[in-house]
Amino acid sequence: MNSTLESSDLNKIVPSSSSHLWSDELLDAWIKREAAASAIDQWIYWNNSPLRHASFELLTSFFPGSLFKIFLTDSRVSAYVDPLLKSQLSWSSSVAWSPEDPLWNLAMMPPGRFRRLAFLSASCSMKNEITQIIDGAIVRKLRKQIGEDIFQFVLLTNASLKYFLESVHLEFSTLAQNDISEAIHQGALMIVQQAFSSKERGIQERIATKFPGSFAHGYCDAPLPSASVAEKILCALWREAGSWL
Repeated sequence: MNSTLESSDLNKIVPSSSSHLWSDELLDAWIKREAAASAIDQWIYWNNSPLRHASFELLTSFFPGSLFKIFLTDSRVSAYVDPLLKSQLSWSSSVAWSPEDPLWNLAMMPPGRFRRLAFLSASCSMKNEITQIIDGAIVRKLRKQIGEDIFQFVLLTNASLKYFLESVHLEFSTLAQNDISEAIHQGALMIVQQAFSSKERGIQERIATKFPGSFAHGYCDAPLPSASVAEKILCALWREAGSWL
């Protein structure tokens, strides 16, 4: 790394918003390639790589699944593919870094784990509907849809009561009577959109890529009514259940 780089040079590489400026100490560590440099490199790569944020199903709509592992493991290939995907996925906004923000850990998650966390949060909000299922075929379908471990967690723990988002229950309890799997899916989308509605446009773009269907009706310029509650639910669930999700 060229030791003559200035802080302003790095800010050109990774644009920052006025509210989340990189500290001079952090910039200096990155420029001098000190211990913090690798973590910053990883953040730059993850936040700007659609290959790391897009679901497998979405990515394979652009290229064959047989190429997926090559894209993920060969940086020369991914460096070429990522800019093309950005255009296709409409990533038009940059992302500023706020390491104190608890949602950043969630925003950096691989799509599969993020999807499971979203399903877990919605399932907790619909525990009452889940416990009332008496049709074995529906139970089997739901276990396949959200995961056996998530299903058991919701049924067996009282913790789900504190992860209840009333707006999900009110919006989708009727749908749950006919299609509990779809109700949980829609509830998961709602919780994700609520939680990330307070974040900048660039973050919302990446979350919409990671969990297709969220922000389907447009990105938010202001936090939605249950934003803070949904954020707390996702973060708390991640702390409690992240080790097995």
